[in-house]
Amino acid sequence: MSNTPATTEDDWTPDALKLRISSYIRRIVGFNAGWGIHGRGKRPDGFYGHFFRFDANRMTRMVLAAEHLIRCMIIWLAVRAYRDEAIAPANYRLPKGGPRGTRPPEPPMDPLFKLRALPLHEPRLPPFLISLPEPSNLTRSSLRRHGSGISHPTSDRAGAAALSTTHRESGVSRETGGLTKMNLRATGSSKRKRNDQILDCNLLVDRAHRLSTLLEEIDPRARRLAARWAGYVINSGEEFHEQREGAEPASLRATSSSNQESSPERDPSRERREPRSGRSKQITLNPLKTYWPPPDLLTEAADDEAEDLKELHDVALRATELFHELCG
Repeated sequence: MSNTPATTEDDWTPDALKLRISSYIRRIVGFNAGWGIHGRGKRPDGFYGHFFRFDANRMTRMVLAAEHLIRCMIIWLAVRAYRDEAIAPANYRLPKGGPRGTRPPEPPMDPLFKLRALPLHEPRLPPFLISLPEPSNLTRSSLRRHGSGISHPTSDRAGAAALSTTHRESGVSRETGGLTKMNLRATGSSKRKRNDQILDCNLLVDRAHRLSTLLEEIDPRARRLAARWAGYVINSGEEFHEQREGAEPASLRATSSSNQESSPERDPSRERREPRSGRSKQITLNPLKTYWPPPDLLTEAADDEAEDLKELHDVALRATELFHELCG
């Protein structure tokens, strides 16, 4: 018999989900206090900034999972906001392309500073992004959408697995468990990646601190996302049809126009809907890329956390598909 308590509709309201995400953030705080290396010094904020590699990997999974829960919440609430709050579409236009200016070369590191073996630039937190990267080791055809949806879930597990290696807003993963060189710096030299190697995880701790701010900003971020997405779908669709009309021969356009004016079966309401239906087929939104959450977020996750990851990921996918209907 399962010990998992039965859930009700009240457990899946936005406020209830935000409260559960805050509980996962508190787990990260407790993990830092329990597994951070106390003898390496304490940060001014009370956190510990050094971990053994094994524990750093575990905390990274927890931070990324909390970020993904917040990401899915923002997507879901963006659709609700556009539906219920009459969000005005942002003025979005497709990039026109053209030549880009060359970036001036950066001067070399000072030879005296180079002897310190320190990074030239201060490490920065990676931006929190809604759209995940495309899985790098899959072909584009394997991620082909059906209408405004995403590929079939039975063929999408491989996509989720591939996304685990690219599920990093900061770029290419370079360490086990997705830890980047910027996130963690080894405090001792070792050719092999030993689990007992002590790592400087201060940037990871800063990323954990950011979670509380992201949680508080879910609603305003959702409204901004709704406006941006609406502007993208509507304005990009109009530009697409303008380009098609511009490529159509003038004689053909004139013939088509005269036929519509003389036809007794002309339906003005249908004429207004046709560009919108064409627009939704050409302009798609797919921020999460796959039906399944990246497996590295589910590995070693507690049962309640894994369940919320799966459910909220699915809710965000369904909300994204609904957004096309709302804009159409």
